Amino acid sequence: MLNQSHPEFGDTSATAVAFTGVFTNNSPDGGAKVSVITETEGDGNKTAVPSAALTPGQNERNGAGDALMGENLYECHHLTGGSKHPGRIVETPGLANIKPPRPTYRPRLPKKLIENGGEISEIQLERIIYAGQAHESLLSCDAAARAGISIGDGTGVGKTTTLLGIILDNWFSGRRRTVWFSVKSDLIKAVRDEMQRLKIHIPIQLVGDYKPEEEITLSKGIVFCTYGSLIAKSRKGHRRIDQLTKWLGAEGILIFDEGHKAKNFFAENERTSTQTGAAVVEIQDVEKFPDYRVIYSSATAASDVRHLAYMIRLGLWGQGTPFAIENCQ
Repeated sequence: MLNQSHPEFGDTSATAVAFTGVFTNNSPDGGAKVSVITETEGDGNKTAVPSAALTPGQNERNGAGDALMGENLYECHHLTGGSKHPGRIVETPGLANIKPPRPTYRPRLPKKLIENGGEISEIQLERIIYAGQAHESLLSCDAAARAGISIGDGTGVGKTTTLLGIILDNWFSGRRRTVWFSVKSDLIKAVRDEMQRLKIHIPIQLVGDYKPEEEITLSKGIVFCTYGSLIAKSRKGHRRIDQLTKWLGAEGILIFDEGHKAKNFFAENERTSTQTGAAVVEIQDVEKFPDYRVIYSSATAASDVRHLAYMIRLGLWGQGTPFAIENCQ
């Protein structure tokens, strides 16, 4: 069992601050920017590219180089301040032509993590903000369930840092139970290593440490679960999914890391992957668990539109959308 005697967040436990956005109208395109002001302490991916690998036009945004390529270098659209991302991020022309909405959500994070020189970069912070903003929205269905967010960042953007930032934001808002789904149980080490780098110590434990019929005794923290474990059950019929939802309570956080493992929820033939997809959809049920905060994370979310079927919290279909069906699922 897990030893929970260590401090939760090392020397940052008392430095949760509100993120305050100040909107101005001095951006070149006349749009609004968000400046960071911290209070008193209390198949369209983005990919990191080393600077040396970029063309002269990409390295010199304002120069006379390849302007078309330079336009695809990603910058935060509404956020200024915070730590610069260590790598260059590029995106496809299709994504580059779409501006995200102006952020209104203000996360609660340790000051030292988000100020200039902190371990969470401005790009990662932007995703944390949009996750919180999505979770404050409700789907257009009778269940009034919370909306979710899909993060499609590729290698080098630092999705583990982003996901831990989302967890930490919720932690300081009193929501301290998360189930993190992944493809392999040994990937828990990468999460632990990243927490060590960020100097935070959120309790984390493998769901496999418990039998499906047992009660999870971890009082708060992260339960790390593989997609294979999600569909498991005991010989007496006790299901792992029931064990997880009981532990999460009413306001749990669900992270579907490498969520494309559930892409065959809408499939023509019955097979194991379809069982996984069905379980992923069940644990997000909008009527049973309307206040779950859901995050989908995959650099390869879909090669076919049907592969998005498990993302029932995006509000792409259901009541109040162009693709109306009987319910949000």
